[in-house]
Amino acid sequence: MTGYLNKAKAAYAQHWARTNGEPAGSSPEKIARAEDLIGVPLCAAHREFALWAGDQSTGVLSSHDWLLSDTPRLTAMLPDVVENDGLDYEIPPGTVCFFSHEGCVFSWYVSDPDEPDPICFTYVEGDPELTRERFSEVILFNVTT
Repeated sequence: MTGYLNKAKAAYAQHWARTNGEPAGSSPEKIARAEDLIGVPLCAAHREFALWAGDQSTGVLSSHDWLLSDTPRLTAMLPDVVENDGLDYEIPPGTVCFFSHEGCVFSWYVSDPDEPDPICFTYVEGDPELTRERFSEVILFNVTT
């Protein structure tokens, strides 16, 4: 199913498409390789994002580490971020870290085939409270800011 990112896609079309063009999406083969590297399937909303803009390396969408190719590296980094920053959070199996901004903001979710648009945790360096919002909401926020 798709449609989880309709608001983010509409916001991009309204504010950025004219100057940045259409985003470059990843292929299903690249998504499968990323899933193999991280060892779990992406949620449906993340797959939708990857197909829409997962290979975008220029323009407004390139201002964050959220490309499909960033996901395995960010997922591998997350345990060190949690430990080094002293977060009171235990990373469950199946966690996928999909977003970072300048190494001080990280967003992740726990992959669950029954949850297509999962609740994500976002950590902002210096703030021990994790925010919680759906994957689609994280993407919408970062497309519009």
